[in-house]
Amino acid sequence: MPDGVTTIIASTDPAARPGSGVCVVSDEDVPRAYAIIAGLALPEVSTAQFLIDGDGWLRSLQRPGVAPGWNDPAVLAQAVAAIRAHPLSSMGAGSAPMRM
Repeated sequence: MPDGVTTIIASTDPAARPGSGVCVVSDEDVPRAYAIIAGLALPEVSTAQFLIDGDGWLRSLQRPGVAPGWNDPAVLAQAVAAIRAHPLSSMGAGSAPMRM
């Protein structure tokens, strides 16, 4: 995983116990919000992936079934590098991302 990347798991399951370096959010509204953003049914959102920059802006999402996807470390590193290369500090009108 690229440096500075944190995995966040949004789950309504209070028993979710991920490994180190993983943040778990157990508020049931969080998966619903991400499902709306992704245009997915609630059960499908658990297989979607979201990239949020260090300032909390939602920068990209990947719906289920995309290959090779961000599960491939090289593809994830390339996506993170693209986000870092294009910070959102100088955004034009009408192009506001969604802050998470």
